[in-house]
Amino acid sequence: MYTSTLITGALSLLAIGATAAPTTSSLSPRQANPDNTIGLFLNSSQFDINALQTFRLSYANSSAYIGAIKYQSYSEPLVIGSLSGPDNSVSFLSIHSAPTGFQQMYIVPHQTQPVGFSVPHGGAPAGVSTGGFSFGPRGTLLHNGRNNFYACQNAELAELESWQIWWWGAGQPGGMSCKGPIKIVSGDACSRY
Repeated sequence: MYTSTLITGALSLLAIGATAAPTTSSLSPRQANPDNTIGLFLNSSQFDINALQTFRLSYANSSAYIGAIKYQSYSEPLVIGSLSGPDNSVSFLSIHSAPTGFQQMYIVPHQTQPVGFSVPHGGAPAGVSTGGFSFGPRGTLLHNGRNNFYACQNAELAELESWQIWWWGAGQPGGMSCKGPIKIVSGDACSRY
């Protein structure tokens, strides 16, 4: 009974013209990046890949990181939407937020503080900058044409072999060891490294 049903189905497909090959004009070209997402990566000789385990930036605790923090359950790859809007803002959608909602990346222009992300469906704190981001001629992430992104580490992050991404707006932060400026570049959002 099963064989006869299968044969009947195949014959009906043949009868309605399923054997005709699609014409070239009916095919659409494949998009290079159909969902417009960008992975962020570190491109720097200041760090040892064996210690970091990855050059991909991670999102955790409303900030950006590099390193073995990627193995923590609260961490995820930092995959952003393409720079958007008239102000070139950077948006991110975390799998760890409930309800899920877009978050805006921000920096505090004249202070040295970690890069932050707004709460889902909410605005960024007062006095921060959520716009003015771009990728420069050499592919480096910039804010208003400047690269003041640093990787900073305290004792807790050192144990995790990880570094938090900071905006260097007013000098060395207390209790942190920092390297930079670092080159944060765009890459394939699906890349494993």
